[in-house]
Amino acid sequence: VPDHHGKAALAVVAADDTVVPALAVVSLALSCAREGIRVLLADLTAGSAAGRLLGCTEPGVHWHAAGQRQLTVVVQEDPSIPLIGPIARGSSASAPLSVDPEIDHAYHAADLLLTLVSVDPGLGADHLSSWTRDAVMILTAGKPSATRVRTLAELVRLSGARLRSAVVVGADRADDSLGVLTFDAEPDEQARPEQVRPRRDGRVGRPNG
Repeated sequence: VPDHHGKAALAVVAADDTVVPALAVVSLALSCAREGIRVLLADLTAGSAAGRLLGCTEPGVHWHAAGQRQLTVVVQEDPSIPLIGPIARGSSASAPLSVDPEIDHAYHAADLLLTLVSVDPGLGADHLSSWTRDAVMILTAGKPSATRVRTLAELVRLSGARLRSAVVVGADRADDSLGVLTFDAEPDEQARPEQVRPRRDGRVGRPNG
């Protein structure tokens, strides 16, 4: 989690399903809170998957969430209206902060800001840089189209946030998205290397269509 001016912050962008990203963010938040790190978790997704996991179903700021004194949760009221975060945008000290003073207070009291967000291409992601400077995208193998992934990535970049990495959930062993594909050689393949490539290509072709 990158540190920005003494405050660690990271956004997790859910490209499709929000359940797995919510589980990951909540797990990290609880782990840090139990270690004594003051955590502010902002759930900016429709349905508030992370908030529900922590028992925070109503919009607003929830202090001591899930019985953890070090954990505060923000649940946005209307997903169609992007919620402005507490990080000043631009170099000016007078840059506008969150419209909610309680969110500002929670941010300044925290050591770590985690944000779970889903980006609507129709609304854009301009508000993302008010929550973080760095983001990671989580997508499910086979769900979002390549066009949607590229669009979301570009919207994150245009917001001013840096897309640090991406996590593919549900990839099978034949996935070659990273350009690296390995298989454990079978005994007969070790004895007859000239047949390895055709058989291996056949197995790759089936899962990938």
